[in-house]
Amino acid sequence: MTSRQQGRRAVVTGLGVVAPNGVGADAFWKATTQGVSVLDRISREGCAHLPLRIAGQVRDFDPASVIDSRFLVQTDRFTHYAMAAADLAVADAGFTPDPEQPFGVGVASAW
Repeated sequence: MTSRQQGRRAVVTGLGVVAPNGVGADAFWKATTQGVSVLDRISREGCAHLPLRIAGQVRDFDPASVIDSRFLVQTDRFTHYAMAAADLAVADAGFTPDPEQPFGVGVASAW
């Protein structure tokens, strides 16, 4: 570790989850602790050609409700999940970004 890196720390201030067993940290944790099974037959359109038939799908997620329409057409479903999870994490942290410095904040994603 260089002297410049010493003393620098990462801090988790908010959680955002978009997963098959819940959208939002509370829903995700509740389903996880209750042992809710989310595996089911794949029902998503366009997946019939895949060799698998059972998976965990994110259901009841409307990307248009959380993502600006101009980004919806420019990004894929997994990017929608990441953008929504980032927004949930920022909200969970109770953080309001400074509009004067829109790139002054970062969000890390773990898969």
